[in-house]
Amino acid sequence: ITGGDVTARGSREGAGIGGGHKSPCGDITISGGTVNATGGDYAAAIGASAISSPGVITISDGTVIATGGFQAAGIGGGFDSPCGDITVSGGDVTATGGQAGAGIGGGAASTNGVITISDGAVIATGGQGGAGIGSGYGGTSGDITVSGGDVTATGDRYGAGIGGGVYSTNSTITISGGTVVAEGGQYGAGIGGGANSVCGAIAIEEGVTRVVATHGTDALNAIGKGAGSGSCGAVTVAEGLLDVTEGATRTITKVAALTGFAAWAADNGITGAWNATDALGIPNVFRYAFGKPTGAFTDPPLLGISFDASGKAVITTPPVLNTNGYTFAVSASDNLDGTGNTATYPLDASGETTIDETGKTSRFFRLRAEAE
Repeated sequence: ITGGDVTARGSREGAGIGGGHKSPCGDITISGGTVNATGGDYAAAIGASAISSPGVITISDGTVIATGGFQAAGIGGGFDSPCGDITVSGGDVTATGGQAGAGIGGGAASTNGVITISDGAVIATGGQGGAGIGSGYGGTSGDITVSGGDVTATGDRYGAGIGGGVYSTNSTITISGGTVVAEGGQYGAGIGGGANSVCGAIAIEEGVTRVVATHGTDALNAIGKGAGSGSCGAVTVAEGLLDVTEGATRTITKVAALTGFAAWAADNGITGAWNATDALGIPNVFRYAFGKPTGAFTDPPLLGISFDASGKAVITTPPVLNTNGYTFAVSASDNLDGTGNTATYPLDASGETTIDETGKTSRFFRLRAEAE
């Protein structure tokens, strides 16, 4: 299918697009158009029917809405049917599994090949007992790889968001790019195992933008094994990614390259207000105007001002630690945004820097750090 507006509905044991009862079909390719497919009972919307087998399923563009029948996947396997590899490299794809079927992957008791998502907007929802992306009830899934795109995967009761359905066996799961939101149903992990299922190793690699995994009630792991018996391989998260768990949700995000004060603070193990953005949205700048904080840094004040006997301003800062690789300065200006009669003064590492602002009655000062 390369374009047009296609509506396809299968009858009992017939796929919307793909196989009929016990009848294999060849490769299925969608590269454009709008496709709305619905499978009959035991048959996928796009892919296999009951006890049948499709070839490779490839979606590279277009708008695809696929709703699987009872015990079948939205895209992939029907009941007790093998399914070839499934690849999504673009387009807007919404896939919903019938009861016991995955959104993308296997139907009940079916075996599907490798699932690869490299681009596109993908929303995949499993039916009860099925994963959003992965295996259906009692099924087997090949490796699952997400290397790009915007992916939302939700498992129904007993199923993982990405990975296993109940009583299933799954291979490795690798997320190396894109944005992924995965939520398990009751007893299911966000990424990993469904209830009483076995899954392989799970890797979150450095190319990801954001991965949010939430386990369902009565499950313990946002990423890992589901509830009950079963197991998962090792879970690894690449160094340099920010990995935070709050309640049932584990969020893994790319950390932006640090500059200015943020970089200096990281090098010196300093956290808190040093690594922040001021109220005007300017990163790594601390502002103070004649004793009144103008930015977000008020506790404690990080830049104090007094005057010596000659009327020169004395800027007080915390002592600077390990200046190697960074240049520190105090900037003065007429306006809060750093414009108007600007001047820059090197910072004294002792924490007291005397500057000549004699005769000026209204000035704004900023503490800056720049990598050399």
